[in-house]
Amino acid sequence: MPERLARIFEEIASGVQPSLPMDKKVLWAESNNVIYREGSVQPAPSHTALFIKPEVAPIRGAVESVLSGVPNIFFGTQKKLYRGIKGTGIPVNVTRVSGDYTGIKNTTVSEAATTWSFTRFGTWILATNGKDRPQIWKLSSPNNFVKWEEVAGSGNDLGSPGTEITTAQIVRSIGPYVILLNTSNGGEVYEWCDTNNPHVFTPTAANAAGQSFLRDLHSEVIAAVPL
Repeated sequence: MPERLARIFEEIASGVQPSLPMDKKVLWAESNNVIYREGSVQPAPSHTALFIKPEVAPIRGAVESVLSGVPNIFFGTQKKLYRGIKGTGIPVNVTRVSGDYTGIKNTTVSEAATTWSFTRFGTWILATNGKDRPQIWKLSSPNNFVKWEEVAGSGNDLGSPGTEITTAQIVRSIGPYVILLNTSNGGEVYEWCDTNNPHVFTPTAANAAGQSFLRDLHSEVIAAVPL
């Protein structure tokens, strides 16, 4: 019996019919370079691979930043943080020197999969994942992310003793302030730094740092957008 080169089925014969309106076309069972959306077949949008994906684990958060005139993208998986620089093709591992982060890849009954929240503050990149200490990266030094309070000259200040911020789910910046939400001090808590100084979160009479509660919430903060 001769070897068969292909198995042709009726679905293939129908094809994509260019003479019909978009919502009247008969679709193939499988196809390339098209997407099925709203009951129609449409050309797939173009895309370009910016970087070689550094690991199998999915990307769980990213932020863009232009540094020294060059577009950059910072992104994270559950265990690592990366910096991609336009034109290089290969992301740089900027995970903290002390080792991988403690995020989890898949949601369980008791815990959601880890996601990264990023924000820009000038040329600084701030990142947090709700499990590890909030992280900071600066253009000049260090080359890797470090614990927020470990930056030289920062005053090691992420809150008062007893209410120090050890984790935060979300970080955002608005003007001269960095805001942390859903912190280790409570799922409905948001805390902000002193004016133009995200290294000072301890409120005093002499600064603008503070802490408050979103009292009308019935569960922890899971998303935030600056306005």
